[in-house]
Amino acid sequence: MSRRLIVSGGSRPRELVLVDTLIVGRDPACDVSEQHDPLMSRRHAAFSADATRAIVKDLGSRNGILVNGTKTPEAQLRNGDVVQIGHLQVKFVDEVGPFEDAPFGSAQAKPGANDAETVILDNTKTMARDQSAIDVTRKL
Repeated sequence: MSRRLIVSGGSRPRELVLVDTLIVGRDPACDVSEQHDPLMSRRHAAFSADATRAIVKDLGSRNGILVNGTKTPEAQLRNGDVVQIGHLQVKFVDEVGPFEDAPFGSAQAKPGANDAETVILDNTKTMARDQSAIDVTRKL
């Protein structure tokens, strides 16, 4: 599962995994560079993601950014949002979803396979109570 950017409308279509920060602009040093787009600034926009959210931010560009057709300086991205940067269309695909913390001490029990009780430690880990060796698995 990942957060991805599907880029079209530029010199070549591409798909990028959004892990930390990606810079889009005309500058060849940018992560996504469209050197011949007259509507794009040298450092036009930044996409960033952490455990809780993904955002796009205009970096003081001349023409700004559009998120789903609306000009904005910054926006929190949701699955399916389309960001227009110059001639580029960048579709945000979120296969991770929002991270939600379970309140401390609120482990929930639900039945597992063979009537073994499964404890949900948080939204990413589970363990069966009746196993002699504790087996913690990630559900990412």
